[in-house]
Amino acid sequence: MSSHRRACINHHKQLDIFHGPRDNNIPHYSKAVSFKNFHACRLYNRWTKGHVKEIYSNRLGISYNTKYYTYPINNVAKKGLKSIYNKFYFNFQDRKSKSPNVSKRQHACFEGLCKRVFKHSCIKEDRPVEDILLAAR
Repeated sequence: MSSHRRACINHHKQLDIFHGPRDNNIPHYSKAVSFKNFHACRLYNRWTKGHVKEIYSNRLGISYNTKYYTYPINNVAKKGLKSIYNKFYFNFQDRKSKSPNVSKRQHACFEGLCKRVFKHSCIKEDRPVEDILLAAR
């Protein structure tokens, strides 16, 4: 097993032994009073600096980028939202492996995940593509 939290099916149960749940410890370089305060400051800094995180999934063969944005204050006050930040996903790319066997498995995993998302959204197949994509968001 590597430090990226991967394990085969036989050793998946032992994954928590090596990588337990993250402790709510404040890093030594932070001046925050509590972990909640540290997390709020970190989220605020990522929003103000426009930090873009690139994510790649070997299992699904996809990559995408994320960044944070804020809701307008009127939306938070009127709709009663619990948070002012939201994550924006963009630059979705299909990056399958060059190996045919791996590419086939990646495609099967991705299709299964798509089917699960659309099944739980209660959208019928005869709906327009725009409605299906809106439900997937």
